[in-house]
Amino acid sequence: SNKSTANANNNNNSKKANKDRVNEDVAAHAAQLLEQERLEKDRKRVKTLLTNAQKDEERLRKEINQKGIKTITDLIDSHKQEVKRILKEQKEAERREQQERAREQERIQKAQEQNEEMRKKIAALTEENTELASRKKVLTQEVKDYKSELEVSKVQMTSVDDEIQILQSKIRQQEKKLRERQDTLTKLKERESATPEDDPLEQHVQRENEI
Repeated sequence: SNKSTANANNNNNSKKANKDRVNEDVAAHAAQLLEQERLEKDRKRVKTLLTNAQKDEERLRKEINQKGIKTITDLIDSHKQEVKRILKEQKEAERREQQERAREQERIQKAQEQNEEMRKKIAALTEENTELASRKKVLTQEVKDYKSELEVSKVQMTSVDDEIQILQSKIRQQEKKLRERQDTLTKLKERESATPEDDPLEQHVQRENEI
């Protein structure tokens, strides 16, 4: 009976040990399941995070691309506008330069015409001055000749004045003689009626007239 009791106890202990092992296996399996579930959750969460990160990256890439494209487009448009502005300014500068060249050419042509006109005037004045100098020389010689002639004329006029004075003196003498003769004749005529023809005074007058 003691042996039977001992066997029974051994059997009970063996069952208990088996039960404990089963419990441990279940607990381990449960823990493993829990760990797998946690890992699955972590995997899903990581996957979700990766997916979101990829989406964010794609969105950012698109935004960057869009902004880059917009920036490039803006740069291209700005460059086009700048090119248009530069071309317009260049065209305007060329137009102003052409106008300035035309005005400068006109000023040069006008200056050349004025220079040509001035050259002609100078040539004419030079010729006129030469002619005037020649005329002056001739006139100077003529003046000298006139002065010489004038001196000669003055001398001649002095001589003529002297002759005129002599003639005037002779004329005055003749006029005096004529008046004397007229007076004598008048007296003789007055005395003619009372004096004989052979009056000596009348004979004297006749002799004077003959002289």
